[in-house]
Amino acid sequence: MPFNVVYQPPRLPQQHLPRPRLSKALLGSSARVKLVCAPAGTGKTVLLNECLQQLDASAEIRWLRSSSHVNSATALSMQIAHALLLENDTDLIETLSNFNTPLHLVIDDFSPTADEHADALLARLVALSSPSIHWWISCRRPLTNKFSRLILEETAYELSDSVQLSFTATEVAALFALKNIDLSGKQLAFIMQHSAGWCIAVKALLAGPESIHLKTWPEHFTHYINCELFSQFSEQEYEFWLLLAHLQSFNTSLIAYILETDEKSCEQQLSNFVAAGVFVERQHSPLGWFSVFTPLAYYIRQQPHTTAHSWHLRASQWYASQGNWQAAVEHALRAGHDEEALSMLQEISDEESMSGENVAVLMQLRNSPAQDILFSTPRLISLITGAQVFSGQLDSAQQSLEHLVNFLPQPTAKLQADLLAQWQAFTGWIAHLRGAAEPAQEHLHAALQWLSEDFWEIRLTCYSALTQHALLVGDLDLARSLNRTALRLSRQQKSVLFEAYLELDHAQLLEHRCSFADAENILEKACALLSEDSSIKSPVLGRLQLRLGQLKMRQSDKNRAHYHFTEGLQEALRWGDHRGVYGHFGLALLDVEDKNYSSALERLRDAERSMQKNYIPESVYRAALILTGSIIVLHQGKYSAAQTSLSGILDRYTSLPQYTAPPASFELLPQVKLYLAMAHMLQGNLAPAQSLIKHVYEYAEQHGFLGLLAHSHSILRLQQHLQSGNLACSHEQVDHILHPCLQAGLLQAANELQVLFTQQLQTSITQQELLSPRELEVLQWVAEGLASKQIAEHMHISVHTVKAHIQRIYKKLEVSRRTQAVAKAEHLGLLINH
Repeated sequence: MPFNVVYQPPRLPQQHLPRPRLSKALLGSSARVKLVCAPAGTGKTVLLNECLQQLDASAEIRWLRSSSHVNSATALSMQIAHALLLENDTDLIETLSNFNTPLHLVIDDFSPTADEHADALLARLVALSSPSIHWWISCRRPLTNKFSRLILEETAYELSDSVQLSFTATEVAALFALKNIDLSGKQLAFIMQHSAGWCIAVKALLAGPESIHLKTWPEHFTHYINCELFSQFSEQEYEFWLLLAHLQSFNTSLIAYILETDEKSCEQQLSNFVAAGVFVERQHSPLGWFSVFTPLAYYIRQQPHTTAHSWHLRASQWYASQGNWQAAVEHALRAGHDEEALSMLQEISDEESMSGENVAVLMQLRNSPAQDILFSTPRLISLITGAQVFSGQLDSAQQSLEHLVNFLPQPTAKLQADLLAQWQAFTGWIAHLRGAAEPAQEHLHAALQWLSEDFWEIRLTCYSALTQHALLVGDLDLARSLNRTALRLSRQQKSVLFEAYLELDHAQLLEHRCSFADAENILEKACALLSEDSSIKSPVLGRLQLRLGQLKMRQSDKNRAHYHFTEGLQEALRWGDHRGVYGHFGLALLDVEDKNYSSALERLRDAERSMQKNYIPESVYRAALILTGSIIVLHQGKYSAAQTSLSGILDRYTSLPQYTAPPASFELLPQVKLYLAMAHMLQGNLAPAQSLIKHVYEYAEQHGFLGLLAHSHSILRLQQHLQSGNLACSHEQVDHILHPCLQAGLLQAANELQVLFTQQLQTSITQQELLSPRELEVLQWVAEGLASKQIAEHMHISVHTVKAHIQRIYKKLEVSRRTQAVAKAEHLGLLINH
């Protein structure tokens, strides 16, 4: 090896998708040692390269790619010495200590076979090296133990979460788009379900996209796993690893029970696997538990194995002995013992039944050969009905619930009251989701009156339904009172899952009151609560993501909205949650903002197919579907068609006053009226538009719906301007019209008005009048380098208003970034004093 070689980073892949969420974390850390430790195929090399590409062009980089034979301290020392252009490693430590010019030294894929001495030497060299040397180290094995002191001193920064390094659903869609492949919702769901975003798995499907249609893995992916993972195992290690993959989550006691061996030997083998970086990782919670990387475990379980059924049967027995009925059921099903699974299923709690795994299990058992015992006990009927209600299959839920009559009368008055109260609760929920307000209220209140404290989970769902109804009829005070009561009870029961579930209602209440920041904070904390406990896998997480998408979209944060809608939709599809339809709707509306109408309409077709395939009643989603479709055609300029569709929704609910809109639809009927008013205005019919807008304005003012009040106020001002007959529109008039929306932070609504009424709001401007005085002032502060919050403080206005002004500046100057806006303004002579 010639000593004067300077090692350069490899080229980035042709279809490279930057991942700023990861690169920013590494580049943003002040630590001079960056560790990226994760198993094979997680994109470590590409990530390091992406970071280095963002360094200053003058930065000196030495890139070392470790190889399988570099597995000793001596070999490692020599390789680093060569990278520093030394003839040998005699003076390596002295050279590293006294290095006085900035250098980025990369050790890529630090060998999986490196021994303790090599690890210790690397940690020592790093610790003794000059502050001028920045280390970038990737490794398939965890290096935390050797670098713990440096990490605590914040000299080293570690990125070591396999899940975090995986692609998100949004990134997967963007990656395929680079290859001009537009993934459907189902295709994206397949990829995420089978790969969980594992980089090498996604890249394998990208290289052979026909596998997505065939629902198989490309041959080269199988070859990669065999070469990079299985080839290093002995026959005994291979069989042990396969057992772990089938279990996915395990501890030494469980493995010892299945293999009928001692725990100590199992513990030693597990420790070896963790140290080797072969996709076996310690779980943060609970302690003493391990897991196999989800996509790889899923892949292994799809392959036939002769002893897998016996493993799962033994696992089911062990979990049952521990009282973990949820896991016992899961493994019994995998062992093919449906009847045993049904028997054990009765032992899980109502809280556990809201786990995504159990919802899926219950729906699976609904179609299993063991149907003859499916409705053999009230407990099974309750569980099956609850899963069907959660999934939106209301007709099936009604049919399942009818089986309860076979168990009347009960032997005691308490059992009789509890059984009837459960019937009341489920009947109330079914009526609530259908929009039948009066019977829903009657049944839900009766359930709360008669349900004993043993059924606290069902009581909480009743409070949630009543809260949603109060929101639908505009009684925000009652909604807050009900929600507070429910949240207090969930916390008393220490139920993280139900607390997160109830925070959805709380966030919606805050959104009605235009408290976007508080709503976001609550939803993000709820997401964090669920994510902290790896045992909680629930569709509730998907619903939280969908609500966050709604909030971000209303504030015109399109990138974050797209991320949350996509993630929420994938979670919903994964667990069969009917609320996923709102992910389709949100993404369709984002497409509208980009004028991609064909994609928006295709998303609506996907949404409708999904609902019909899963037997979801039209009353649950049809009105929201038509509203979203009407918004699309309105933006396409088909004003009459939009008016017809929107009038149809309004006529239906006007003729059926006893019905409310679907609880998941946000301000559906007021929004229908506002969009119908805009359809009238765009056709020059100002009188009917005024009546509709005033009706919404007065309703919002009366009930405290501050966001709706602001939106309707801006539209009313626009209608009044059009009615005045003035064709020209000054900057001041535009500001006056949009001010309510901008002040409330409804940036999307303000932008939409400008898009739909471009001609009506068009101003005759000279170059000097291009920006309003207020916008010029904001731009001046932007040019000074101030952040939005600082500008708001200087100008004594809200951050929302600052962001709105900046968005309008971008639009007027036809730019997309602050630096571009400043440069163009200087070119136009708008920032002479800058």
